[in-house]
Amino acid sequence: MAKKRTLTDPVLGQLYWCGCDDRWEAAVSLDYFRKSGEAIDRLEEEKKAIAKKNAEKSAAQRRKKLEQLAETQPDNPVLQAFRQGYMNELLNELQSEEAPQENENDTRDMAEIIHDADSGALFRKGRFPLAISADPKRRNSPGTSHHAAWKSLMDAGTALWDQLMDTLLEEYVHNREWRRHWWLRTFGPDQSARRFPEITTKAELLKLIRPSSVHMKEARTEKEAADIVIIFDATYCDFGVRVRHGKIALIDGICNLLRPEADQHLPYAPKNDEQSEIFKMCHSFKMEAPVCSEQHASFGTLRFYTGNKRWKGTARLEAFREVRNIAQTRALYRDDPDEVHPTVMVYPWNVTRGDFQLLVSTKGRTPPTEAQSHAFTALLKKQKQYLAAILDAIYCNYGKRFRKCREKLPKESCDDLAPALSNAEGLRELLELHTVEVMAENKEGDVDLMFAFACSWEEPGTGLILYWHNDKVAKIQYGWKSYIPPYYY
Repeated sequence: MAKKRTLTDPVLGQLYWCGCDDRWEAAVSLDYFRKSGEAIDRLEEEKKAIAKKNAEKSAAQRRKKLEQLAETQPDNPVLQAFRQGYMNELLNELQSEEAPQENENDTRDMAEIIHDADSGALFRKGRFPLAISADPKRRNSPGTSHHAAWKSLMDAGTALWDQLMDTLLEEYVHNREWRRHWWLRTFGPDQSARRFPEITTKAELLKLIRPSSVHMKEARTEKEAADIVIIFDATYCDFGVRVRHGKIALIDGICNLLRPEADQHLPYAPKNDEQSEIFKMCHSFKMEAPVCSEQHASFGTLRFYTGNKRWKGTARLEAFREVRNIAQTRALYRDDPDEVHPTVMVYPWNVTRGDFQLLVSTKGRTPPTEAQSHAFTALLKKQKQYLAAILDAIYCNYGKRFRKCREKLPKESCDDLAPALSNAEGLRELLELHTVEVMAENKEGDVDLMFAFACSWEEPGTGLILYWHNDKVAKIQYGWKSYIPPYYY
């Protein structure tokens, strides 16, 4: 690896410049979490053991077939040579899949470990990776805002982490059965007891979670402290925590904290609109900031973005969390388990709580009208009735489309993604709410609602839009595109 540009910071220590991600990287200590994540390690060891067992089984089956073939032509030198060569390849394949042994005397320097994203090696040294966003042209070093943020975090110390653990424990207990339900429906009983144990103390919870990375953003001005975002791995649901001025500001889904929109004051946007949104989120590209925000009596916190000319917020619709598009994940997991990240895709932090993206359309930047507030309040109060009517309408529409949809789907997954249904209840594992929009008032003063759903029987990244008018479904149309799959909330 080429030698990295380094910098010794008086507060953060040794920093290494990562040009591919336009950021400074370091390794930092979070002593509170030194003994965390014991259950995560056990699950990882179990995963490696299963992978090894499957590889050995596959190799044995291939070896048996080759032996049988070789026995039919014992005097064929070409076949016998091929047999020996193939056997050697199988042996090498098995050896390459052996789980690497823990190396307490890792000779790599810290820059290499961070560059390799080897958080396990860092954790064994009692450290965690830190990423600090910077201007790629100036490569500006961390300033007073970063130093103030880190000092605030360190000064808060154990009291801050105890407060966080109290909150996480309450959330875990409240949503444990719900997450466990969807795990069982998607993956079956395997690992469910180890991922969702019944616990009552912070010490028990500490075994289920572990920080995986720390991210620091530039503050709006040098007089303000920068935000710190800490990403946690967990047996039950990965999540992130934003710390501001030494206090817990937000606990949320990872991409809600890392994606550019989550930063309220970033000055420039990427030029290439075709770049993957997930790529943008993971690499902290800087996007549009909201023009203004307000606290609304009916809608809660709303922020106005000029890019889509709407107010954005969050709708708490717990009834809609009963609808999860797990069919795609279930089919993907069956075909290739390594492609599935269960703690993100099955029960993301927001959806588990019943939080969905809310959009409110108004004229310019004017606040939502009274009619819009009434329409949204009616949805909140009667969300179960709304969901029942929505499922009935989509079921009728699905019956007309599913045969044609099956023709476009891979044959091996047709029954998973577009099964024949006898009633609307079967849609609950094929659909997933992404966005609710409160439309602008029409000339008659009526307010319609728009629901955007991801659905298993359409192409990945697309779905359907359902319009709600005068207490009933008015129209369903397809072709809506989601750049952010719902499970990346």
